[in-house]
Amino acid sequence: MATQQPVVSPSRRIAPDHTLEPLQKLKLDVLISEARKPIESLVYARTTDKVSLILNLLRIHDIMSLPIFDPNKGKFIAIINVVHIARFYMLRKAYALPISTNESIDGKYELGDRIKDDLNDVYDFPITEVINSIEPNALASFKMYHKSAPLIPCLQAMGTKENVYSILVSVAKEREKMEGEIRQALILTQWDAINFLLNHEKLKQNNAFDLSASKAMQRNWISFTGKDDPNQPSHRLPETSANLTFALSITQEMSAFAGFKIMAIHRLSSIAVVDNDSKLVDNLSASDIRFLTIDNVVDGLLPVREFLQKIRSHPKEVAACTEDTRLEEVMRSAVSIGVHRIWVKEKDTDKPIGVVSMSDMLDMLVGHMKLQEFGDED
Repeated sequence: MATQQPVVSPSRRIAPDHTLEPLQKLKLDVLISEARKPIESLVYARTTDKVSLILNLLRIHDIMSLPIFDPNKGKFIAIINVVHIARFYMLRKAYALPISTNESIDGKYELGDRIKDDLNDVYDFPITEVINSIEPNALASFKMYHKSAPLIPCLQAMGTKENVYSILVSVAKEREKMEGEIRQALILTQWDAINFLLNHEKLKQNNAFDLSASKAMQRNWISFTGKDDPNQPSHRLPETSANLTFALSITQEMSAFAGFKIMAIHRLSSIAVVDNDSKLVDNLSASDIRFLTIDNVVDGLLPVREFLQKIRSHPKEVAACTEDTRLEEVMRSAVSIGVHRIWVKEKDTDKPIGVVSMSDMLDMLVGHMKLQEFGDED
């Protein structure tokens, strides 16, 4: 059975802090100039491209998000990321069955063949199939930001699921023509935003940086075990808790596919992996689905830790901290390691108790801010 921890306060944002006031006067071009030196060519896809090409681009360039350009409309219409791909895969009928690591070898290969056949079909789909599967509000909220836009709303936009944790921006001279200017477009990610905030001299005295990791945790914790079937409705969030956010863990004997399926159902980008003593031992991310191909799809039926060891070229230590770790240190760790989240664990037991994602970091720093919140100075 899934176990649930007590509800966490829905809002832990810091109160307005005057040390953040310098951000009020900045434009997006300041972040662009610091994040992209020189400006790189944009990696993007067209609405006519197949899912197989999208996955290859994500894998080859080691990126999580990809802007989609519509030649008929002459503009960008969406940003697709690995969470969309994983959700599109795992909610298909081929995966609507128990995904266990305990089946016989013959049973696994039979199941693998069924999934492989379905994956072959998916690879030939145009990316518009994935775009159409995204919730309407995600597509409706997509927008391109011009370099002259105020910085704060852009930082806030990076922290939302609708914007898939990144934004598409334009450095074109004319704002009116920016949506069709492919050569003048680039993506800014949460890594860019967090790194900018850490290195901005005027923010060195910000009180939020001294907060503990426990203050930044904004999720309730749910744990799944090998006895759980990720396809069962009981694994869906209760309707009364639909507005709450959850962090999940699975035990190491569960299959990688089971982990991906749980992420798809709960619309998450990552889950923690724990051993039989509930200690944090690994992390399964939606980005890991990039490494599943037609040739190795049966590997998804392996126990999750074995799957992760197989797709990695070298051992990887899970990024974690303790409850009392300063938020600034958590942020610097995420940037230096190149991860979207830092798991929080008990100091004495190594058991995970929460997670601080880059969305949480941005929310803590700028989530409450509105333009001119501090007022104009004479």
